[in-house]
Amino acid sequence: MKTDHAFNYHAIAYDHGIEDRQKHVRLRVRNLSSNKPPEAASGQAPSVRPTAEELDLNIGDGGDCLVLWIGMAPTTETGTKGKKGIAISSLEDPHLLPHEPNAQRVVVSATSTKMTHSYVLVDQVDGLCDGYRVALDKCHFFSEFRDDDLTAAEKQRSTWSAIIREHISGSQSKASGPSSISKSHNRAEIRVPWLLSRTYEIKALAAQYCDKREPWILKELYQIATSIDPDYTHAPPPKNVGIRALSDTRIEIFPEDAIDIVEEIERCVLASIMSQRDWN
Repeated sequence: MKTDHAFNYHAIAYDHGIEDRQKHVRLRVRNLSSNKPPEAASGQAPSVRPTAEELDLNIGDGGDCLVLWIGMAPTTETGTKGKKGIAISSLEDPHLLPHEPNAQRVVVSATSTKMTHSYVLVDQVDGLCDGYRVALDKCHFFSEFRDDDLTAAEKQRSTWSAIIREHISGSQSKASGPSSISKSHNRAEIRVPWLLSRTYEIKALAAQYCDKREPWILKELYQIATSIDPDYTHAPPPKNVGIRALSDTRIEIFPEDAIDIVEEIERCVLASIMSQRDWN
């Protein structure tokens, strides 16, 4: 299958209708809101062709935000779960949703790698849109943010989100330019973040542990974590954004938030187990 369709977690394709689509597009938006889109915005959507204002990534003093365009959210509700257990790369005739003029662009913040919340762009004024929260289940992802060889929807959720976060992290590194500062174990001088090269291996083991709960998997995770970079001990503690959101009644929680919250809790439990267990 060579057509550049967008796909959701259930292997349902969407014809986005964007000719000569550019990949990894970043846009400027007016605001990102934690609220759902207003009802008035459900029947209209800005053009999928970015405006000159959206492509101008110079952020001024007006509180504008940078986002990464990851896919589309058509309005059609099929009720179809697609073809389970089959990789998208192997589909010859996928279930295809036709192009919709009112489909909305789905984006994520291009400046945060902590949690991947998604937004739809509506209410375009003077070339810039507002972003409102939408569940990732509504999104049909562009090809550059997918691994089409996966067959399980839960594996797609974790891996596709990891691909998005890694792209954002890589873009931030390129924007900041190369650094000539050498690593140091002196906490007063510099804190070096964890490397990302073994992200997929860690996520695969974590998913396996969630399924089987076998102690040897924790040992493998521990060995990987300690072998990546000894300076990880100087990294700042996790912010546990999801756990804090769970306790704040003012913040609306979406399905993908629940997955992140469970992952945060499991990381806390894993850290506690590793700190108390003798692996020798």
